[in-house]
Amino acid sequence: MDQLNVIASLPPPPRTPQQIKTRAAAEDFEAMVIAQMFSYMTAGMKTDGPFSGGSSEGIYRSMLNEQYGKIIAKRGGIGIADAITREMLRAQENARIQENIQAKAKPTQEKVP
Repeated sequence: MDQLNVIASLPPPPRTPQQIKTRAAAEDFEAMVIAQMFSYMTAGMKTDGPFSGGSSEGIYRSMLNEQYGKIIAKRGGIGIADAITREMLRAQENARIQENIQAKAKPTQEKVP
């Protein structure tokens, strides 16, 4: 039953170009967060030894962590992108409503001949 609640709480798939851009930005952010998590998890790993990559391994490890983050975020991630997408779309809709209210409240100036 909990799985149905989780599915119901997910944002709908993006339909408009703005929703697609918002979702992509949210997934990019989630990928960055996940990559940072991986970098903290692998920070203590030693790269010395007879078959290690030495100092250059650290450089490639950061690129690997970045790719891990992108892949995990693309495949559903850990829920950050869903929450961010939902909140960004809500904020955009509220801004659109406020603009409409202000446009309607603005007095029209009539030209007097």
